[in-house]
Amino acid sequence: MQERPDSEHTSVAKADRLSRLQQILLIVFLFVYPSIQFILNYLNPPDLSQIQSRILELYLPSLLLQILVYAVIALALFRDNEPLATLGLRRRDFSPTNIGIGVAFLIVAVIVLNILSRTMIYFGMTPQSDISYLMPKTTLERIFWIILAASAGISEEICFRGFVITRLGRLTGSVWPGAIIGAIAFGASHSYQGIGGIVLIGLYGFMFSLLFLARGTLAPCIVAHALQDMIALFGY
Repeated sequence: MQERPDSEHTSVAKADRLSRLQQILLIVFLFVYPSIQFILNYLNPPDLSQIQSRILELYLPSLLLQILVYAVIALALFRDNEPLATLGLRRRDFSPTNIGIGVAFLIVAVIVLNILSRTMIYFGMTPQSDISYLMPKTTLERIFWIILAASAGISEEICFRGFVITRLGRLTGSVWPGAIIGAIAFGASHSYQGIGGIVLIGLYGFMFSLLFLARGTLAPCIVAHALQDMIALFGY
């Protein structure tokens, strides 16, 4: 039987154990960060003619932001004397079984999202804005992209699945508010991909939530997320 991500040192019943800092981070991840991304994207959409260096202007800022997200979560846990295991992140969970499940999940998710995308097109909706300007063109850019993909797989899964689901679970007594609201916030934080992209990525995020809850670990989620971003190289 898989361990629940919060089972080693905490439980859903311990809502009073959620520190003020962790409560603040929940608000930031669920509402502040997606709102800022959404507002900035629509007030100041990317101007392709002004991009001089993808690495300096796009990849490095994103990488630093992901490192910051991981750092503040790690700091909050350190201050509260909680290990990363309370988020469902354990080194031993990166087993062949969980890696294989992550790959299988990715294959199924790609098929499902492709069907949804084609359905949206059929009904006259744009499933995703053009993001070709993000994609690497040179060898050095591809190297940075792979690093960025790995980083995103770790930080975003720790944030929107591990942290949000377990911490809202403590506050509400149920994992489902975190699974649903976290998926919405995850989609909204990708507002640069348009409304259709927000919908698709929000659904994708909910699928990741289900995988996390089913396995009790972030390992297959991180594997699938990182691989999905990496294989995007071959789509452009």
